[in-house]
Amino acid sequence: MGTYYTLKVTRKDNVGLKHIALGEGTNLKTSKNKKEKDTNKPEDTLELKGLFFTGLDTYKYQISATDLSDNIQEQTINLVIKAPDLELTSIEETESWGIITATLSQDIDEGNISFQRNRWYRSNLKTTDQKQYRPVTTKVEIVSWAFYNISDTIGLFSDTGELMVEIDPKNGEITFLEEYKNRLEIKVAVIKDTLMTPLIKIYDKETNQTLFNITLPIQEIIGIKADNYTKKEITDPMNQFYQGTAIIKDNETPLLISDKGILYANDTLEGEYQFNDDTITYYLWGVGNKKDIEYQIRVLPFSK
Repeated sequence: MGTYYTLKVTRKDNVGLKHIALGEGTNLKTSKNKKEKDTNKPEDTLELKGLFFTGLDTYKYQISATDLSDNIQEQTINLVIKAPDLELTSIEETESWGIITATLSQDIDEGNISFQRNRWYRSNLKTTDQKQYRPVTTKVEIVSWAFYNISDTIGLFSDTGELMVEIDPKNGEITFLEEYKNRLEIKVAVIKDTLMTPLIKIYDKETNQTLFNITLPIQEIIGIKADNYTKKEITDPMNQFYQGTAIIKDNETPLLISDKGILYANDTLEGEYQFNDDTITYYLWGVGNKKDIEYQIRVLPFSK
């Protein structure tokens, strides 16, 4: 909390006080921080000044009072240090950033404030200058200076709750967290005899297994490149496709692509994923297991 406090205790007696004492801990005889004085008043006060607390905790103090008849009464009190309440009063959002305004229930001499978002697990929001905490000082009760990145990426998590992969729903960009870049890779498949968009697999090279399967909605086809094939416009119905492009070689049609971006393959095709400038390119291995079909699309945003 970084704040200095004064603990003030007042004792009184119907007849009169003879001696009062106040100290840290539960034993006045061994207390290292103690105040005491003789008095001849029905009421008197002691103060412990310069108390410094650096965290949320409970501290014990012992009070002793002796009346004029030498009757002694002792009492232990608990001093509980609490953090001030923080209330969010407004959040102004755009597509990629927001202004968060909050109010402290009371000011403190020194401290830090962070904001969190909760998507199954809690994570600190970062400011636009990549900081997770902001300092607050005395007489600061309104916190309205923080610009936080609130982009709505979709997180893919491990069984233990660790964020591994993020997907941008605006454009389909898939990124690995730094600590997983050498462990994970992206594979692509078009399954035999299935109407589908390319299946993206997040593959774990350490465990040799696919962790996540992803299909992305298609907004438009940007281009189809197949230099070693003949591209033919579909004019007659082919495997439920009425419009689109047929990829043909040696009188075989390894791949059909509808005008809506749906694929149909005679045999399962493997491939790669690449993101660049808001477009996704799927590189597919065609006849002869060669990476010679490029299928470029733009993703239909599936979240704000």
